[in-house]
Amino acid sequence: MKYTYFNILIVFFIYLISLNNALDLVSDQNIAAISLLNQLYGINTQSPCTNSALTCDIGNNGYLILTSINTGSSATSITITTSFGIFTDLKTITIGPNFFVSTSFWTDFIKLTKLQSININYVNQQIPNSIQLPPLLNDVYFSKMSVPIPDGFFSSGNVQNLNIEDADIGFKYPDSLSSCRPSLSFIYGIVTFYAPLPNNIGICSNLGSVYLNINNDKSNPQYSNFVFPDLTSLQISDFAIYFKYTDQNNIQKWEFPSAVSNFTKLNYLTIESKGFTFPQNNLIDLSRYTKGTTLDFTNVGFLDSCTTFGCIKFPASVNINFKNHGLIMNNLDYSNVQSILIEGNTLAQPLPTPTTLQHNKVITFSLTNSEFNGSIPTTNNFYCKFNVNVLRINSNKLSGSVPNCFKCYPPNGQSGVLFPNTFDDFTALSTPLNPCPTLNFNKNIPFLKTNNVSFVTITGVDFGWSFTTVSPTPSPTSATIDSMIPNTQIVLRIPQGDGVSKSLVAKFGYNLQSITFPYSYEAPTFISKYYYTKVDNDYLMVISGTGFSYVYQNIIVINSGSTNQSVAVQSTRNSSLDQFTITNAAPFVGMMEGTQFTFQIRVGNQATSQIYLTYYKEVSMTVTSLLSIGVPVTFSGAFRVASPSAVSMTIGGVKCTVTAIGLSSVSFTYPPMSVGTYDLVLLFQSSYEFTTKVSVIQAPPPTLLNKFSWSGSNGLIIYGTGFSYSVSNTVQINSNSITAGTAIASTTQVGYDQITLSSTATSSIPDGATFTVSITTVGQTSSTLTFYLIKPISMTTQNLLNIGGEIAFAGTYSTSNKSIATLKIDGSDAQITSLSPTSISFIYPYKASPGSVTLLLTIGTIELSKSVSVVNTQPPTLKSKYYWTTLENGDLALTFYGKYFTYYYNNIISINGVNFDSTPATKSLDSSFPDQIKLLNSTPSTLTVGTTFQVKVKVGTQSSALVNFIFIKSVSIDVLPLQSIGGVINFGGSYGTSDKSVVTFSINGAPCYVMSISPTSIQFQYPVNTAGSYELIYLIGGFEYKTNVTYVTSPPPEVIHKYEWTNDHRLIINGKWFGYYGSTTNIIVLNDVEYQVAAAVASPTVQGYDYISLSSTTPTSPFSIGQAFTVRVKVLGQLSNLVTFNYINSVSVGVKNLNTTGGIVTFSGLYGAPDKGVVTISINGSSCSVNSASFNSITFRYPSFSGAPGSYPFLINIGGFEYSTNVQYVVPASPTIFNQYKWSLDNTELVIFGQSFSYDNPNNVFINGINYTSTFAFLSTTDAISFSLDNLSILEGELFTVQIETGGLFSNIVSFNLIKEIYLSNEDNLYTFGSVDTLLLGTFGTSNTTIVSLSIKGLQCDIIEITPTTIKFSYPPLPLGSQQVLINIGGLDYSTRLNVVPPPPPTLLNSYYWSTPSDIIVFKGSWFDYVSPNTVEINGNEFISSLVISNNGNDEITFEDDLSTSGLSIGDQFTVTINSGGQVSNSVTFVYLKSILITSKELNPSGGNITFNGEYHVSDISLASLTIDGSVCNITEISTNSISFIYPAKIDGKFDLLLNIGGFEISTNVTYKTPSTTNSQTTTSEQTTNGQTSASTQSTTGNQQTTTDSQSTTGTQSTTGSQSTTTSDQTSTSAQSTTGNQQTTTTDGQSTAGTQSTTGIQSTTGTQSTTGTQSTTGTQSTTNNPSSTNNPTNYPSSTDNPTNQPSTTDDDMLSISSKLLIPIVLLKITFIILFAF
Repeated sequence: MKYTYFNILIVFFIYLISLNNALDLVSDQNIAAISLLNQLYGINTQSPCTNSALTCDIGNNGYLILTSINTGSSATSITITTSFGIFTDLKTITIGPNFFVSTSFWTDFIKLTKLQSININYVNQQIPNSIQLPPLLNDVYFSKMSVPIPDGFFSSGNVQNLNIEDADIGFKYPDSLSSCRPSLSFIYGIVTFYAPLPNNIGICSNLGSVYLNINNDKSNPQYSNFVFPDLTSLQISDFAIYFKYTDQNNIQKWEFPSAVSNFTKLNYLTIESKGFTFPQNNLIDLSRYTKGTTLDFTNVGFLDSCTTFGCIKFPASVNINFKNHGLIMNNLDYSNVQSILIEGNTLAQPLPTPTTLQHNKVITFSLTNSEFNGSIPTTNNFYCKFNVNVLRINSNKLSGSVPNCFKCYPPNGQSGVLFPNTFDDFTALSTPLNPCPTLNFNKNIPFLKTNNVSFVTITGVDFGWSFTTVSPTPSPTSATIDSMIPNTQIVLRIPQGDGVSKSLVAKFGYNLQSITFPYSYEAPTFISKYYYTKVDNDYLMVISGTGFSYVYQNIIVINSGSTNQSVAVQSTRNSSLDQFTITNAAPFVGMMEGTQFTFQIRVGNQATSQIYLTYYKEVSMTVTSLLSIGVPVTFSGAFRVASPSAVSMTIGGVKCTVTAIGLSSVSFTYPPMSVGTYDLVLLFQSSYEFTTKVSVIQAPPPTLLNKFSWSGSNGLIIYGTGFSYSVSNTVQINSNSITAGTAIASTTQVGYDQITLSSTATSSIPDGATFTVSITTVGQTSSTLTFYLIKPISMTTQNLLNIGGEIAFAGTYSTSNKSIATLKIDGSDAQITSLSPTSISFIYPYKASPGSVTLLLTIGTIELSKSVSVVNTQPPTLKSKYYWTTLENGDLALTFYGKYFTYYYNNIISINGVNFDSTPATKSLDSSFPDQIKLLNSTPSTLTVGTTFQVKVKVGTQSSALVNFIFIKSVSIDVLPLQSIGGVINFGGSYGTSDKSVVTFSINGAPCYVMSISPTSIQFQYPVNTAGSYELIYLIGGFEYKTNVTYVTSPPPEVIHKYEWTNDHRLIINGKWFGYYGSTTNIIVLNDVEYQVAAAVASPTVQGYDYISLSSTTPTSPFSIGQAFTVRVKVLGQLSNLVTFNYINSVSVGVKNLNTTGGIVTFSGLYGAPDKGVVTISINGSSCSVNSASFNSITFRYPSFSGAPGSYPFLINIGGFEYSTNVQYVVPASPTIFNQYKWSLDNTELVIFGQSFSYDNPNNVFINGINYTSTFAFLSTTDAISFSLDNLSILEGELFTVQIETGGLFSNIVSFNLIKEIYLSNEDNLYTFGSVDTLLLGTFGTSNTTIVSLSIKGLQCDIIEITPTTIKFSYPPLPLGSQQVLINIGGLDYSTRLNVVPPPPPTLLNSYYWSTPSDIIVFKGSWFDYVSPNTVEINGNEFISSLVISNNGNDEITFEDDLSTSGLSIGDQFTVTINSGGQVSNSVTFVYLKSILITSKELNPSGGNITFNGEYHVSDISLASLTIDGSVCNITEISTNSISFIYPAKIDGKFDLLLNIGGFEISTNVTYKTPSTTNSQTTTSEQTTNGQTSASTQSTTGNQQTTTDSQSTTGTQSTTGSQSTTTSDQTSTSAQSTTGNQQTTTTDGQSTAGTQSTTGIQSTTGTQSTTGTQSTTGTQSTTNNPSSTNNPTNYPSSTDNPTNQPSTTDDDMLSISSKLLIPIVLLKITFIILFAF
């Protein structure tokens, strides 16, 4: 035995030796570690691993290895000079505060090949530029640096996370990086004016998370503004910006950078503190971020400047976290919001009601701890639509009303949603409305399709956030509720089915109100035709329609016999139809084709109507291809009918015409069709639909013939091939498409088709113009040809002279283009000299003898042939005029006109008996003398200007008569424009004579009267002509000079709006373009009656105008003052403008002084004006605006005057009659503001009223003493000005002052309150007996009663209370009828009318109670008189009540004393009626009781029977009623000391119990509780209620286990035994004592305030925070997130170590790993065993 012990000792001795080795590092590391500890803390130890600054582990060789160094912090500055390169196993290095590393620290840093993390508090000594990082180094954390960070931290190693939180001057990044390792994904970096990021940081391609600590504090005297970093070249997904400063008023700010907006991969954006301003364009566009981006902005400042809607553009599904700001929430566009959390909004504002928010996509809508005020908006039911756990609007300043959706749920379930807030009608103690009065659905469900699952949207209100389907049982094949938008709509999912009167029943709301949703499926309908489909080897009949069953077999009824067929499927031919096949063909067995039968379909309990069909089955057709242009065709086959009327045909859905059908063939015509393959459908007897395929192939394209002609109705006829004979062809003329109808075979152009167009086809083309033609037939177009538009030619011919010549034939030729015309005379070409649309001239040859010739004229493609006679020529005729022309050699030649001159040889001209040769004749310009000849020789020398000479012409042997001429060489005339009304004019020029007797002057053939002439001028009177150019001919002694003269249209006469009177009171009309010539030229049209007047004269009163006057006073003598009359002037048929005058024969004006600032004034006088529309006024030439006018007064707005005050001309025109005088301008008095205002019609501007405002110069408006804006006055009932308050920070209801300055003059100062709108939304009736408490709803903008006044029919009312949406007031007795109501709030007036009606008869409720402390009976009811006492009759005795009060919505009356009930005893019955204002209420019988005592018990949630003991005083159950939570309970028995009743099922919890006995009510709570299933808990609970006071004592003994979402304990709780609590949020207030084992599991956090004492074992999982004194006896274990407050970098704790040095302790406290502790512990145990033995 001793030997055994000895062996054991040897083994442990050997183990001790190895253990001794394990307590040391490898020798060189151990020495370095000892030196390091001495340098750090001044301590000497031989076992460095026992120091808490070092973490060691057992290495592979039995020695320790150093894996972590954490220096902690130091009270003094210590610089580490030791290189850590020797500790090659290090994984983490942490250098704490007041420890610094020297440059040598980084020596051999690359050797730390296992180093994963380095954390240095402050780097203030140079890091070598050549540093290379170890390969496994992942995290670098420098709390602060004042030296540059080398490039190696980016270009070497594999660092993922680089943190440089703060810096001092001396720190900088590399200007640019040599490279960047792909491992770098996160940077937390300081950026400031001396430390910008590297300029090529973008090369860090995997840098996805960037946190910038931006020092923008300008208090540093060296600070200079720098550019905000642009990181858009990086694919950043997480970006944070933290601005750092000490004084927010002395910082650099940047306009929100577009670079921050342009990250397309961003998921998170964090901005803290101030550094950005809102962009000048008022838009921050963040929409490029990824879907679901989170925006976390705290105290950023710039959000306050978001002043317009949509000023921030969000990405899709954005998550918004904004804290500490003054953002106007209605300016956000919520359309992309997924989550929004708003905290610390300091701007007082109502809750937003965004119209763009999509409730079903929002997961959080939290607006908390802010200044939101007013009621919860009810607009669009906005705040009721959020899903469960989405909405949070607690901890604001909300008040007013709460929407019914919340009132219908217990308030304790809305803690954190609505509360804390202070609402007027909903508190944490409010009782849910039961049933919810506004819960409602629109259950109008249309008939449902049978072919698909239907999703039906049903709108509703206030139905809550959840539902329970009652029936049918939810399943994939039953009707269910698919989805819901709370309180707004649900979507029913209704499966395929059939039939009617189906329903879905569900329960909604807190009280589980049952709602039935009825629905029915559509009735079946049948497409009254069938077809066959091939199934296997058989052809089955297919039936199509709607409303067929997809679930059950469809039933067909044929000739009254029914058979089940297949279920329906979607139609294979029309997706909007159903179809099923007749798989059971029994009804058709033996039926002959062509037989008629009755047919009906039954689906469920619905059926189609019965129709008749005809039975066919064996039909076939052999088809061939069809041409696309459409031609008659015949197909063979088997068709079963012989009459075309028995069938109809379509091809591709296009109707065809069946022309013949037999048993074996069918003939038909079809329209043109596109190339392709189509369904040919042949329908037999409107029953059987036979379908086959047919191909259409392309027909060849059409062609055009290069020729056209005209029809008798001037329609263009074109020719060609390939035109369509069955449908309209389209002809393109000049690219304009014309539907041309069908073609026919041409009879003139054999072998071609022809189409005749209507005359309108070419009506827009000018004659002779070119036009293009092409034709499109069934989609194919011919080539395009070009033609000249030549209409049919007609020619009026004359005889030709045998001497030949030039001749013109009138006719219709369509063109002036000679190049497209040819003329042949007897086959020989003739020269066409001119061509016009109405005439052709040509030269024809000499013909030896009379006879006839044939003319063939071709123009374009149109031809005309004519036969013309040739006759002998008459003797020549000479016209008595000549002129000068130029010969080819340039000489001037005498030229004569005549007839029958020869065109083929020279004519002889005899002058004063001497013969001279002339040229052959040519055509002249004179149609009556068509020939002209020129003298070939020079002018005879014997002729001088002004002398006479004689001429005759010889042609062959015939001579003309002798004609006398005067020799004139040249004439010139200086023409001027002539007026169309005629007149006298002078023309300058050269005329060659002063003898007007030898001169004739004509214009357009009409002679003019020459009044005088000289060699250089002529005066003549010219006739009337319309505007245009006319030929002027001057003839002197046969010499003819021609030129053109232009007539211009004389403007129509113009009458101006001014008339006068002659001395003898005849009407004078002023105007222009009156006729000065002739006594019949001018006519005055007075009231449509014409009066001839004399020629016009120049107006002496209106410079530059004419005037004419009536010849007598008769036309105007019937007129009365102010009467309107019309005037026109007619000159040579031209009517002037129509002017309406008013008859005024005299005017007088009572002038007043006018203000130089302008304004509105009224002058009395005598005006005769019927209205202001006939009056114009000007002062010193400036127009005034007339506001009103009458016979004896006129009101007008006059302009301001910048000149000196004084007298100035005043001109008034009344109905055309003018009067002038003078007015005086003076300096005005000061302006005045009245004590009222209103809003403009568009509610954008405030309107202030007063007097002496300026209309023409700006009025300066002072708001609260500051010059705010300038504006012009306008006329209302008084002077008025308007201006916007948009740029003022005046809140609604706030007081502000207004003062006006006009031209240096200041008005009085008036105080107003800003009220946006006053409006009554419920204009309820008022009652004649008055009221002390009436509430009207509407918009009032204030809660300040002191600025409100209200009167009804002039009677002032007392304002009790006002809120922005309600006004409560009292009013006196009023007369019946509609009465005016005036409300003034802060200066803003509102007027409406309310109807005053008699009140309804009073109603007495079956309820009373006893007042405290006076103990007098109080009755409840409605419509009691508040103004006068009511008479109460009790058991026939009348008592006068005190005045009525309102309580909880009821009227209540009582008495001054207890005489009314003094004669009654407990249990007595008494009858009561109320007389109010002469009207008597209903009669109610009560039981006289003073108290009821109830001893309640716990109720079973499943419902049942129960008896409560107590004091009830009656035994008649008809006198009692009882409800629990609003549900009526059936009382089965009642006695004086007990009550038995049947109670409903409820969930666990407390509910209100209300007991009424003979009108006396008591209210208490009852508890529903599920009975315990174990014996470990004993609960004794008893509650006694007396009157309406409740007392409760609860004690629990035994083991208690509670599982809740939130546990709150107030008061003293004592638990004995084992307590286990599972909670998501536990709060304990006051003292909690637990004895035994306590286990608490929390998910959100546990907070305990007060004193907590725990005895036993306590285990806490979750985050635990304890405030107060905590004492724990026993073992305490805490896991998950221990608090590390004030130690953010997780340095070693310095608690109980004031020198902050690591402790050196015994083995139990070593920081060596558990592997090292195990052998030590075993060693101790062994020694104990040995010594025991």
